[in-house]
Amino acid sequence: MKPVLDMPNPSRLEDWRCLAPGAFAARPFSSAQCQDLLAQIVAGKAFSSVPREQPNSMHNYGMVVNNTELSAQLACLPDTWLATVIPALFPHLPGGRFGDQHAFMVLYGEDAERELALHVDASHITLNICLENDAQGGEINFTGARCARHVNEPPDRTIVSHRFEPGDVLLHVGNQRHHVSPLRGGRRRNLLVWYRLETEVFDHSNSWVQSICATCSA
Repeated sequence: MKPVLDMPNPSRLEDWRCLAPGAFAARPFSSAQCQDLLAQIVAGKAFSSVPREQPNSMHNYGMVVNNTELSAQLACLPDTWLATVIPALFPHLPGGRFGDQHAFMVLYGEDAERELALHVDASHITLNICLENDAQGGEINFTGARCARHVNEPPDRTIVSHRFEPGDVLLHVGNQRHHVSPLRGGRRRNLLVWYRLETEVFDHSNSWVQSICATCSA
């Protein structure tokens, strides 16, 4: 049986490019693969912009992934597809197992999310897969990694923006602050996974989080 998540070969370090400190991008999926994955996520459900459920405290339009097989495959990615990439891209992370994950899909559009305020994620590592995008605007903007104590400090001098294309995958530390620019039309759907180390708190007060905080290291 074909798996719900038809992953390409194990990711290679050279497939990833650095967008900002602690934020990286690759494009391992084709548009057809994204459409297939999108269909699997919403199979049997007439998904629209009407909020099915609140996938997290900041999004009102989207859905939590409740496909058991897909959830299990997503949970394994740090130990399979990303096994060699995560230690290389994020050498500050302590060793340990990513024992907790929260997977959800978000919808941006004229009758859905229009933008997203500056925030950090409740994760140690975030995986963000663009499944669909014909939006005007809606870029993701990274403003710098911060620890819990400095999360409201001014942004880095260079704010890095990224326009999603279907098949794009972003991988970034949870404490990399980011926001989404206002949409001017169209829509975008992304699948996100928040990964958390099972032996570490994820409030960004960890000493290793402080080690990559631009304010702490200034």
